[in-house]
Amino acid sequence: MRGERDCKARGRLLTWAVGEWLLIAAVFAAAGAWPVPDVNEAHYLSKARHAFDPSWCEGDFFLESREAHGLFFRLLGPLAGTVSLATAAWIGRWAGWLFLAAGFRRAVRPLVAAGWKRLLAAALFSLAIRSTTMAGEWLIGGCEAKVFAWAAVLVAWGDLVAGRWSRAWLAGGLAAAFHPLVGGWMMIVTVLTTIASYLFGAGGEEPGKAGVNADDGNSTGRFFVDGFW
Repeated sequence: MRGERDCKARGRLLTWAVGEWLLIAAVFAAAGAWPVPDVNEAHYLSKARHAFDPSWCEGDFFLESREAHGLFFRLLGPLAGTVSLATAAWIGRWAGWLFLAAGFRRAVRPLVAAGWKRLLAAALFSLAIRSTTMAGEWLIGGCEAKVFAWAAVLVAWGDLVAGRWSRAWLAGGLAAAFHPLVGGWMMIVTVLTTIASYLFGAGGEEPGKAGVNADDGNSTGRFFVDGFW
C-alpha cells in the first residue's frame, strides 16, 4: 500500500512538473516567436545544413570556414538537410525553448516556490533579457547554439545551488560543447564554486560524488522527479 501511494504521489508530482515546464516554455515562445529568420539563424542553419551535406553550396567561404559550434551543427544538420531552413528554424526554436524552460525551472527551483511564481519569474526573466544589461544576448529567440548553451548553463547553475556537483560539471561541459564562450564562463564559475566549497565547507553533496540519493528502492524515479525536475 505504501509503495502504491508513493507511486501515485510521484505520478502527480511528475504531472505537475511537466505542466509547469510546458507553461514556462510557452512563456519563452511568446517572447521569442519572431518571423524567421531571426538573428543568426540564417548563418547557423546554413552551416548546419552544409555540415550534413558538404555538397550544398560547396566552395562557399563562410560555410567552409572553421566550425566553432560543431555539436550544434551535427545535431541540427540532419534536420536542416531534410526540411526547409524555415521549418528547421521553427523545430529548432521549440527544442531550444523546451530545453531552456527545463533549465530555467531547474535554476529557480531552490529559490522560487512552485506554481504561478515560477511563471512570473519566467516572464520577468524574458523581459529582463530584452530590457536590461542582457539586452541583445541570444538566449530566447532564434535557433542557434547559444540558446542550448544557456539552457545547459541554467541547469548547471541550479545544480550548483542545490549542491549537486557532478551534475553541474556535466551540464557545464554540455554548455561548453554547444558554445565555448558561454559554457567556458560557466565552467570557470563551477571551478571557483567548487574551490570555495572545499575551502569554506559549503553544504550539499561533496564535490566529485554522485548527486543521487538512493535511500530507497525508487532511486531512478527520485533522480528524475527530485533531481532534474
